[in-house]
Amino acid sequence: MKRIQVAFLRSQPAVKSVRMSGTMSYAAAAGATKFSRPTANSTDKQQQQQSAPSQPPNHALQSQLDPNRGAERTHHPSHTTPPPNPYHTPRTSSPEANVYVLTLRTTSSISEPLAALRNTYFPAHLNKIPAHITLFHALPASRYAVFDATISALARNVRPYAISTGRPRRMRKGILVLLAEGNKQTRGLRADLLENFLQDEIHESESSSQEGQENSSESGEEVQGWLSEQDRKPTSAWTPHWTIMNKVDDGDKVQEALATVTGSLHNAPERGTAEGLVLWKYLVGGRWEEVKEYRFGRGI
Repeated sequence: MKRIQVAFLRSQPAVKSVRMSGTMSYAAAAGATKFSRPTANSTDKQQQQQSAPSQPPNHALQSQLDPNRGAERTHHPSHTTPPPNPYHTPRTSSPEANVYVLTLRTTSSISEPLAALRNTYFPAHLNKIPAHITLFHALPASRYAVFDATISALARNVRPYAISTGRPRRMRKGILVLLAEGNKQTRGLRADLLENFLQDEIHESESSSQEGQENSSESGEEVQGWLSEQDRKPTSAWTPHWTIMNKVDDGDKVQEALATVTGSLHNAPERGTAEGLVLWKYLVGGRWEEVKEYRFGRGI
């Protein structure tokens, strides 16, 4: 893919806080949490806050990283720093005040059935976010202007595309549902974003050197960039999916749920459309707050 040419400010824009209420399509309430959706033309809607994010949830496949094998068991030492696990933490030189997650926006025809499955099988006391497909887990607030410009430019030139549920897969303590139709487009979208984020890192390093700052060979941040280890993993090692059950210790219960969901989705897969991308901010306690939507196709 050709490098997206974007212009951006180096400072993060102020954004207005969004309170979540009501029922909606993609961000349909999961468990007791309800979310509200901004208008399609919304700009940044989150006011800059200094409260630190809670630990980003891990939704990786068992073949990539089973969250029950240690990664998610890292406890947050305080509410003023990002998670200490370097796999999940942006590799910036200073702790981030806020960290963002980027997900796929889908129509209600598929988001609501997946939310219902998550409400049914996910432990209620842990079910604080909607069923979702995550593309990036920990985008740092200090690079907001950079990644926001990149996402905006790319989303404008992507056409909405059809998606459907694939086969469920068991994790050690849960179940995920793979993406069937739309898998290729979603993987390509994530690959394009990653390529441009990595180019943004290079551009930042070169600009710093030209301005007389530390040479990239001497600066840890310049060499390693700002994406977390989880987010800079190649798309060949990433599979789009929804997590509908996790952290369930009873193996028989997990297996029974897997059989039920497999039979249901095999006979009648859920279908819908990928309409865009959504940026969320992690909040203390594991909840998310919607910040901005990037609709597909506005530049076509």
